[in-house]
Amino acid sequence: MTEFPALRDALVRAAARRRRRRRRAVAVVPALAAGAVAIALLPSSPPERERVAEPPDGGALERAFAVFRRGQTPADRWPEAVSDPSHDPALTRLLGERDGVRVYAVPGERVLGYPRVCLHLDLPRGGSGTCAFLRTVQTDGIALNDLGVFAALLPDDTHDVILVDRGGSRRSVTVRDNALVADDVRGASWTGPNGVRHVRWHLAEPPRAKLPARCPPALDPLPADAVERARRAALLAVDRLYPHASAATVSGATPSRATPCGPAVTRRSIELSLQLVPRGETRSASLAQGRLLLGMLDGRMTVYYVMH
Repeated sequence: MTEFPALRDALVRAAARRRRRRRRAVAVVPALAAGAVAIALLPSSPPERERVAEPPDGGALERAFAVFRRGQTPADRWPEAVSDPSHDPALTRLLGERDGVRVYAVPGERVLGYPRVCLHLDLPRGGSGTCAFLRTVQTDGIALNDLGVFAALLPDDTHDVILVDRGGSRRSVTVRDNALVADDVRGASWTGPNGVRHVRWHLAEPPRAKLPARCPPALDPLPADAVERARRAALLAVDRLYPHASAATVSGATPSRATPCGPAVTRRSIELSLQLVPRGETRSASLAQGRLLLGMLDGRMTVYYVMH
C-alpha cells in the first residue's frame, strides 16, 4: 500500500474504471456481431425501379407496319359481340370493309414462343380468319380470300400491287395503311420490301399467258438503268408467265451475249433468271426456274421471249 492516501485513492478509482471499460467492451462485441449479420441481410443496393415490359414482338410489328404505328381509332376496336381472349382489344386495326364484311388485323397468340399476326373477316353471323408468323408477315405479307372478299396486310415498302378480277383483267392498286381489301378478285400479286414477288390465286390458277412466237424485228436502245427496269418488268410478269409460282426472285440479270433473235436484237437485250417457288405440292425442278429475254419496245421494258 502506498503511503500517500490521495495517491492510493486515485489508483483505486483508475482500476475500477478499467474494469468497467472491459465489461462494456465484452458487451459490445456480440452487439457488433449481430449488427454485422443484420447488415449482411440487407440488400446491397436499393431495389431497381419497375421496368416497363416491351411489346411481345419486340417492336417488330410497329417497325414493319405503319397501321400499327398510328393510334387506334374507335373504328379499329374489335367488335364487342366477338369474344376472343387471345386478342388484345387495344391492338386491333380495321383494314377495310366490303359489302358489310369488316377486315381486321391483330397480333395473334404465340406458337412455340414466336409471335403471329392474324387477319379476320367479321360478319354479323360469323367470320373467318388466318394467321402466320410475324417474321414471315413482316416481309411477305398475309392474305385471305373468303366470303367474297380478298384482304391482305402488306408490310411497309410493298410495291407494284396488281389485282386480277374474275374476268382476267389486271389493274394496279395503291396500298394505304398496309391494307388491301377488294371484292371480285381472282388473284393478286405484289413485291415485298425484300424484293420477292408474291402471287395468290383464288381457287384454280389461270392458264399461262401466250407470248409472240417470233422475235421482234428491232428493239429500242437500252437505257442506263436497263437492268433495274428488266428486274421489275420480269417480276410484274410472273403471274402471267408462271402462274404455278407462289413466289419469285430475280437470281441474275445481265446484258445478253447470245439470243435466238440475231445480233441486232441481242445487243439490246437483257437476259434474266428467276428462282420460282411452285404453288402447292408441285416440286418439279423444271418449274422452279425461269429464263427470260427483255428489251425496250415502244419505250417500255418488255418480256419478249421465254427461254425456260
